[in-house]
Amino acid sequence: MKTPPRFPTLLAALAILCYLVNALSADTYELFTYTDDGTTITITDYSTTATGAVVIPAKIPPDTGKHVVSIGNCAFHSCSSLASINIPDSVTRIGDQAFYGCHSLASINIPDSVTSIGSSAFQNCYSLTSVTIGNGVTDIGLKAFQGCRSLMSVTIGNGVTTIGTQAFEACNGLTSVIIGNSVTSIGASAFYGCSGLTSITIPDSVTSIGASAFYGCSGLTSITIPDSVTSIGDSAFNGCSSLMSITIGNGITEIRDSAFSGCSGLTSITIGNGIFSIRASAFNGCTHLSSVTIGNSVTSIGSSAFYGCHSLTSINIPDSVTSIGSSAFQGCSSLMSVYFRGDSPAYLHVLDDDYGYLGGNVFLYDYQLTVYYLPGTVGWISSLGGRPAVLYAPPVITSQPAGVLVNPGENASFSVTTHHVTALPHSYQWQRNGIAVSGATNASLSLSNIQAGDVGNYTVVITNDAGSVTSAAAALTLATGNLYTQAQYEAALHLGFELGLQAGDSDVLEDPNSYGLYTLSQVQAIHVGTPLLAKDPATGKFKLTIKAEKSTDLQTFTALPFSSGAATINAQGEMEFQFTSPENAAFFRLGAE
Repeated sequence: MKTPPRFPTLLAALAILCYLVNALSADTYELFTYTDDGTTITITDYSTTATGAVVIPAKIPPDTGKHVVSIGNCAFHSCSSLASINIPDSVTRIGDQAFYGCHSLASINIPDSVTSIGSSAFQNCYSLTSVTIGNGVTDIGLKAFQGCRSLMSVTIGNGVTTIGTQAFEACNGLTSVIIGNSVTSIGASAFYGCSGLTSITIPDSVTSIGASAFYGCSGLTSITIPDSVTSIGDSAFNGCSSLMSITIGNGITEIRDSAFSGCSGLTSITIGNGIFSIRASAFNGCTHLSSVTIGNSVTSIGSSAFYGCHSLTSINIPDSVTSIGSSAFQGCSSLMSVYFRGDSPAYLHVLDDDYGYLGGNVFLYDYQLTVYYLPGTVGWISSLGGRPAVLYAPPVITSQPAGVLVNPGENASFSVTTHHVTALPHSYQWQRNGIAVSGATNASLSLSNIQAGDVGNYTVVITNDAGSVTSAAAALTLATGNLYTQAQYEAALHLGFELGLQAGDSDVLEDPNSYGLYTLSQVQAIHVGTPLLAKDPATGKFKLTIKAEKSTDLQTFTALPFSSGAATINAQGEMEFQFTSPENAAFFRLGAE
């Protein structure tokens, strides 16, 4: 008999016990050996040379005998040519190693009358492809189906409360598992190495998932852990390399050691507010993990928790975290920013005689990283874990939104330019007269079909974790008269210019409006976006910007380099420019902005 890979002493002892019991059982019926306790029958042995299909009788003898209620330990052990088995409704128990090593057994239907399946009951039944477990079964024992490498689907009835340790370990052909609603516990290594398993639904009845329960289930792509689950064992999903999404219920209080280590396909994870501890190596080697949200109840992040998460670029550490283990973020080569919302984890600054500062390798090899902390928090020095620590700063507005004057029905826009001292996530919210404008959350605001109800003072609030800043108010004003369009302005300007040339200076000066010339307010209104004249709301003064340019070919113009004092205004209000030009001949022009 081939020795199973784990607990060999226990299994060897069981095998010896099987043979001793069988040797003491003298009663036989056909190829069955059985015991009679006076009221019921237990099948204890069957010929290992038997082939094909086997029907276990409900009674022995069939017509007048007693009911067969138990398939004893090792009863069909190593019946390697057994192709199928029919278990009658009278059977309530399938013993330890009952069908161990029945290599040709292809399918099994366990009736509702059966209440327990013993340890290693179907272990190493290599040809077994499907199993239906009746609703009477309450416990699937240790290694019950371990090594059933051809097993593709399992339906676990609603009576089962416990899926035992290593119950389906190394069933690498298993693709589908339906777990009944009465299961409360998934044992350690229950589905260890089931590499073909692509999905599994964990019902709300489950409260615990054992250590290594789904270790190496490399085909598993998603998992939802319901709120009922309060415990996930060490390495529960270790090596689930195709796992892309995880939903962790609110019942979990800690993520155990290596729980999701090696889940290289995982891209994002949200760690709920019920979790207080992320244990050692919890997400070690999750190389594609780019987004992590840590709930506000987490107090400790264990050693190597996010070791080698190469795709992680930034992470927020809530103020609840007081402890970060060694190498917690070591080797996160893309990590640029770690934002702390609370006080510095003080113990990281404690000097250790052998290793220097205890936190010295928290961010080891994360050469691009900067640590940021909020104003008002304490315990911070110039570095944390060997990386520079910098104070957060609120946004700074470098260009304020400008006021707009429009006709009814026209469009308008506002914009703001900001500088962020630290590269913190930030948000925009535009307001009209102090009330938020729905959906206006970008650096610019566009309004269409302007009506009287849109008139008001517009501001924008820019916020990051360090604080917020509000822009100056920009007025949206509706024109009382009809403003010129840009096309009308240009056409009239051209006509006025031509008429002015024909009439002469004196006539134009006597009656300027008859030649299509414009008042100051009309010119200002035309250039709402980039006005020719900018008015300072505080002083009421206008500012006119003149730009002097030169060209040698009348096609390409370049700005003239003026130094301080090179442009002056004389007593007659005329602007004088003084400059040098290396060209023998050039064209010069002035333009207003």
